[in-house]
Amino acid sequence: MPKLAILSTPEQRRFDSPTKFNVHGRLLYFSLNKAELDLVKALHKPTNKVGFTLQLGYFKAYGKFFGVEQFHQKDIEYVTKILNFSKEDIHLSSYKKKIPTDHRKQILTLLGWQPFNQTQQQKTIDHLQWLIQKQLSPKHVLLSAIEFFWQNKIEIPSYHALSTFITDAYNHFEQE
Repeated sequence: MPKLAILSTPEQRRFDSPTKFNVHGRLLYFSLNKAELDLVKALHKPTNKVGFTLQLGYFKAYGKFFGVEQFHQKDIEYVTKILNFSKEDIHLSSYKKKIPTDHRKQILTLLGWQPFNQTQQQKTIDHLQWLIQKQLSPKHVLLSAIEFFWQNKIEIPSYHALSTFITDAYNHFEQE
């Protein structure tokens, strides 16, 4: 079976991108509690502090991480302002490679979430196979998988990865 197209192309893009927050969304997701603020203060460079806070806010909102090229300019400006930096202090083009990866690990630990790794992948596959046995549509399987990730505090993978796992689970079910 070819890979299932569970979401339309625009829906896939929305799934894999942060939406544009309004003022209330920024206030909700980019506000820092004491533990979060302590982690930000421990970082050395303004760019790293802003990058960490953006990743944290987006993760709180979506349960997944995004590349720096997907950060919205208004969110960057907002976080820069709340952390009391000027936009000249921030150079997100230097926020790459090891630094964001380390920040992602810190964020997962801080929030009590698990990375989407081999162990979580197997749990996901088992859950998908169970859902498919219930004769749910592919879209319902996708939505149930997302709910499973939130309930179990597992980092949500990309649409491509998730649709591949769902397609493989359907193929496995049909072969049995």
